[in-house]
This record gives sequence, C-alpha cells and structure tokens, in this order.
Amino acid sequence: MTDRINALSALVSSGHALAAPALEHFYTQFKDEELVLDKWFALQAGGGLRPRAARCCLLCVNC
Repeated sequence: MTDRINALSALVSSGHALAAPALEHFYTQFKDEELVLDKWFALQAGGGLRPRAARCCLLCVNC
C-alpha cells in the first residue's frame, strides 16, 4: 500500500491526466480501509488537481 499511495501522490502532485482515474481506482480498492482512506483524503486535500478550497469542499460533500 505504501508504494501505491506514493505513486498516487506523484500523479496527483504533477497534475497528470491519470490522477483522477487513479484516485477513483485507489478508492475502489481500499474503500473498506479507514486508515488508508484517511491518507487518500489527505492526499487530495494537499494535491494539485484543483484549487485547494474547491477540493476540500468536494471531499467534505463525499464524507
């Protein structure tokens, strides 16, 4: 899991087009693992996909 979250972090930080589908795939794989999803949320809150405030609002709606 550590390798996967680090690879996902690299995609998100770079703003790569594959970041969004990779985030969805990661969520599907680990949706029952609360601690892993904490990392998933944190990664998106600090990542480079959208302006930070907009990302955080979207993440809160999905909680």
